[in-house]
Amino acid sequence: MPAFANAGVGRLDIDEAFGVVLRELREHRGLNQDAFGSAASRTYIGRLEKGEHSPTLERVEQIAKVLKIDAVVLILWAYDRASGKQVGTTGEQASKTLAKLVDELFLRT
Repeated sequence: MPAFANAGVGRLDIDEAFGVVLRELREHRGLNQDAFGSAASRTYIGRLEKGEHSPTLERVEQIAKVLKIDAVVLILWAYDRASGKQVGTTGEQASKTLAKLVDELFLRT
């Protein structure tokens, strides 16, 4: 598991958690804040990393492309960080919930 996987992090506000994950992934990829180019300005990325701003879903998608990660994974990782859970926990719960909803909505007889 990577060093940035939730070690020593307690509960965070979701904006703070998104910022922590964004910064860690950016640094892990060896990128600086300017690397986001047309996706987001250096100032905007800095504000996100400080937890001072909430990105739109469209912006999350653009940022995720630069990071070479699926936007859903980026969001789920932020939720894990916000709750202090081990990375992947929220995704597992979401998969179970989605499967249950699909069964309820589409497989009713």
